[in-house]
Amino acid sequence: MGVRKLTDLLKPHDNRSFSDLLAELRKVLGGAPDPVATTSLVEEYAEKLQAASQKSAPIDGLLSELEKNKKLKNSELFHLAEQFLGSKAKFKNRKDAVRAIRQRHIERIQDDRNLAAIEKLSSRRR
Repeated sequence: MGVRKLTDLLKPHDNRSFSDLLAELRKVLGGAPDPVATTSLVEEYAEKLQAASQKSAPIDGLLSELEKNKKLKNSELFHLAEQFLGSKAKFKNRKDAVRAIRQRHIERIQDDRNLAAIEKLSSRRR
């Protein structure tokens, strides 16, 4: 199957979150269920983290809220942290998960600054 065919198959699902679609596909295909069902709270925080990351905005307030929000289960916070990190990780507690998110956010800001500096230098040489 080509990429175009896959894109055509996914078009009717544009309004769904990727995690919901993936969970449904796992059910249909008989795969293991997603260990952490993505709740609206997790999705809300994921969107906030992504928005802050794209703007290189400070996220200390958001991270403090994540750490203290008792409505957000540990498993959900750990899942959220893994999503933000882009890889599987093990966390001992909430503080570890929040620390990992903070560190990744700092790395992204540094990467953005380095890229901007490189682009600035390369544009001067033209």
